[in-house]
Amino acid sequence: MYLIVTYGREDMRGVQVRGIRIANCFDRSQSIFINDGDSSLIKKEGYNTVDINLNRIQSEETIDRIIKENKIKKVIFADLPTNRLSQIMILKCANKNRLPVIVFENYYAKRQFSERIYQNTLAYCDLMFVNGLSSMPKINIGKVERIPPFIVKPDKSQVFNMKKKLQIKEGSLVITAIAYNEKVIEIVKRVLREYNFEDKVTFIVSGQQKNDIVVDDNIVKTPFFNYKEFSALLSLSDIVIGKMGYLQFLEALSLKKIFISVGTEKGFKKYWLENRLKPFCIHFDDYDKTLVGFLKDVITDGQKRSSLQRSIASLHGDEFFNELAIRQRIEKTVYQQKITNKVVLLYYFQGDLKELQRVKKIIESIDFVLPLIFYRNKGGLSPDLKELLTLQDGAIIQSSLSLIFNLSGDSFHSIAQVFPWYTDFLKGINMLLTTSDEIVVFGEQTRKIFRSMIATLSEKKVRFLS
Repeated sequence: MYLIVTYGREDMRGVQVRGIRIANCFDRSQSIFINDGDSSLIKKEGYNTVDINLNRIQSEETIDRIIKENKIKKVIFADLPTNRLSQIMILKCANKNRLPVIVFENYYAKRQFSERIYQNTLAYCDLMFVNGLSSMPKINIGKVERIPPFIVKPDKSQVFNMKKKLQIKEGSLVITAIAYNEKVIEIVKRVLREYNFEDKVTFIVSGQQKNDIVVDDNIVKTPFFNYKEFSALLSLSDIVIGKMGYLQFLEALSLKKIFISVGTEKGFKKYWLENRLKPFCIHFDDYDKTLVGFLKDVITDGQKRSSLQRSIASLHGDEFFNELAIRQRIEKTVYQQKITNKVVLLYYFQGDLKELQRVKKIIESIDFVLPLIFYRNKGGLSPDLKELLTLQDGAIIQSSLSLIFNLSGDSFHSIAQVFPWYTDFLKGINMLLTTSDEIVVFGEQTRKIFRSMIATLSEKKVRFLS
């Protein structure tokens, strides 16, 4: 049985979609999901899930029980196991049980592999797949393999049938909005009304209906399609509008489509992209007049549209997701003994920014370090800590693999009276300490807070810094 780890809100499905496509490589009975958040999409596809809150601390015993009860033979992360302690614990439990760990991640810039988050993950996993366009730089890093985008190119008959299903007129320019936002409908109607495009353009709004397809003149509202139908939908489109998610961006470009992202949600950032890709990530913060103006230009100026499409076509060849190849590669992956020295850094932040900067330098000087930063929220956060928290809340920590805990209250241990998961929290921290090769404790206050845990560890394993 394969254990596939995913997360996602109702309006943030990218990691779940990737997990489902991974599971589709195997017989349906061979995979089970641990998913944090809304699991309706996974269940709709017919997969079993273990619904645990990865924002809460899950004990080592809980993870071990899931592994044993389901006879897990390999653990697959559909995204980097980064910003939730329970994901780190699943990774550590897999290592403890000598289970192969396979990680899937996006490939958006070669420089990403110099970031500590990737170095840390590679120290713990056995194979990392990164899906990216064929024009991306080659990767010569052990354990890392580039794979094509997670989309299957439909044949002509599938595209024809989808056009017929959606009642698209021959010769119509097709703009598809992958709708997480009601404003999509407003902007669509505004563009059609203001510029009299009814005879030229068909707008498809995907995800607005629960079941049926509704055709209202030139606006077609559809439910969420499965991934094969979705690839046909993208293939018949000329322009794709979506939120700023790398999966949508990558799929649209791989099918030679213009992609427009809209919104300011936390998540993927344009500046992370390889420089060659940035011009094709056309972004607007809101559904406003600047977006309307751009749509008007790209609809009316056929030469501009064709030039942009030709440039996009140069980014990727005819290479797409191959379920058989992925299955065979995963099946061949075996557990490798992890010999890298793994370090945990404990630090209680009390508001001293100079001290925090020293801690950051220490983190940057240690290979394969997992920083655990604790604080109590008293009158606001420092910009540095706020930046780390923002990245953590957005489900992505790019700069370093840091876990940050707010222990507000009269005393650290007073939260035990409020949160029943506090015992598991302590067990989780203790597991990270006992299974690491070295613990770095920064600051006298940190030493006092964790003295009972530190006392149980070998003196040779603990290093104190100030």
